[in-house]
Amino acid sequence: MSKKNVELFVLEKRKNEALRKEWEETAKKGNNLKENEQESFFYKELSPIAKKFGFNFSYNDFYEYKKHNPTPNNDEKLSDDELFNVAGGQKVDCYVGMYSKNKNKNSLNCFSITNIKSWWD
Repeated sequence: MSKKNVELFVLEKRKNEALRKEWEETAKKGNNLKENEQESFFYKELSPIAKKFGFNFSYNDFYEYKKHNPTPNNDEKLSDDELFNVAGGQKVDCYVGMYSKNKNKNSLNCFSITNIKSWWD
């Protein structure tokens, strides 16, 4: 149940400005901690914030969630530059193939999406 609480917490943090602000301001204090100091910081500083907003989970569950669900800048939205680079910064053309049977042979015809779009307008 604790792992599910982490997921629910992360979703709530994305929606709740007060939670997000308090969590991020407090989390910044722990940015330069050594690995062996992180668990103590979590229970002393971060866990009380989660509990204040109705969420209870362990450091291990939170750590495992973050390890398997990495997000840029601790759940912040991607910047325009980061979004641009997700696709390698290049326009990607998309094609749809249509298969048809002819008397003489089978054929695969490809059309670009821009050409097909006009069929549906």
